[in-house]
Amino acid sequence: GAHMALAPRILELLSTNGQNNVKVFLGGIIPDEDVPQLKTMGITGIYGPGTSTEDIVREIRAAVLAEPAV
Repeated sequence: GAHMALAPRILELLSTNGQNNVKVFLGGIIPDEDVPQLKTMGITGIYGPGTSTEDIVREIRAAVLAEPAV
């Protein structure tokens, strides 16, 4: 799907602009078999349809709070 083309490009542009500490989260219809590759690329969180908003918020908070203050 488009996510396999867009995710690497987004990560590349962030890196090119010195934004290596930016967390990237994806949502939508993403095949289970693509999830490991996307995580290896550097995607922090991936959420399919029906994912609880509470789960998403909890994971984003955990990912952001895990970052050392700059």
